[in-house]
Amino acid sequence: MKNYLLTAIIFTSSFVYSQTGATISGSFTSGGAVRTYTIYVPTMYDGTTPVPLVFNIHGFTGTCAKQTTAEDFRKIADTANFIIVLPQALVDTNRSSHYYGGTSWNFIGTSDPDKVFIMSLLDTIESHYKINTSRVYSTGFSQGAHMTYDLACFYNTRFAAIASVSGGLGFVELSAATLTHPTPIMEIHGTADPLAAYNGSSANPSVDSLIRWWVNYNHCDATATTIGHLPDVADSATVDSSKVIHYVYTGGTNGATVELYKILNGGHQIPSLAPLPIGYGLGNTNQDFTAAKEIWRFFSQYKLAVGIDEHTSNSSDILIYPNPSNGIFRIEVKNNQNVNIIIVNVLGETIAEKKISDTSVTIDLSNYPTGIYFYQARNQTGIIQSG
Repeated sequence: MKNYLLTAIIFTSSFVYSQTGATISGSFTSGGAVRTYTIYVPTMYDGTTPVPLVFNIHGFTGTCAKQTTAEDFRKIADTANFIIVLPQALVDTNRSSHYYGGTSWNFIGTSDPDKVFIMSLLDTIESHYKINTSRVYSTGFSQGAHMTYDLACFYNTRFAAIASVSGGLGFVELSAATLTHPTPIMEIHGTADPLAAYNGSSANPSVDSLIRWWVNYNHCDATATTIGHLPDVADSATVDSSKVIHYVYTGGTNGATVELYKILNGGHQIPSLAPLPIGYGLGNTNQDFTAAKEIWRFFSQYKLAVGIDEHTSNSSDILIYPNPSNGIFRIEVKNNQNVNIIIVNVLGETIAEKKISDTSVTIDLSNYPTGIYFYQARNQTGIIQSG
């Protein structure tokens, strides 16, 4: 088992793990129409440190409010310090469309009004908030997941990773995609999905074929290195009549991976431990894990250009070795002045804290799951290093 310890932002003497961030509604004119959106800004955001941005896109007939609750990142954002933006689709007024009368997204190409709106929204958020532009991600449900795939295909230079829940991508988009860099992909999909069929259709490849396409594009290993029920997705909720198998394809260029959560007998739903909004989705809702938590765990590993999120220190005051390791790390601090070392997971939760009274300390994470962890260092003056 290997764990990675990464340099994170350095913080002051107190942490604020608030769940009272600000929800802000906004609008602007795009393509001749007034387009609306919702932003969630965590209390931790102070406008001085660039933070990640997560697009959370609703499905057909959906709204920002429903998507906020169904694929809920707010508590995670409160501790991991990222901004969430939810674009709102327009009502389809085309009587010949099978989406007529409901909110829906357009696809194909880069010039359709919806993607122009979303990219204008990205520019707007980046101009008003301090965003880490190498850490912009998109996720969505159903039609919103399809739009998320489109963003990865046609605006590849702006998104570091994407995650789809009950989504898909058409053969037309795959053939027209203008990809420029390896793109980590996560798909969460039920085998009994009555709307986005797991086995595909005349217009869309099967989920397994789509996963293979991304595995090949990212040059990942052809065989999944992790197959089976993980401890966090064990069949703990037998009432949901579904089980989860997690496939992880590693070895991709720049550390890109492709992940599939295959939900046996799962419907067109967002997996959640909490009840979903009434009428949002169809079929069985898996209750063994929460989609938002797994999606952020996935996103937090990646940024543009580098792939795996390997922050580096601006100084040599702190040395960590070996990294990666089997879970036991040695941390050395030069010119020590009673430094505290705090280890946090990708959700921003503190899992270990030690004071360095001399010049070094050993941190044992061998009992924690394999993954990426961050360290934060402080002394009585607050900041001792930036990273």
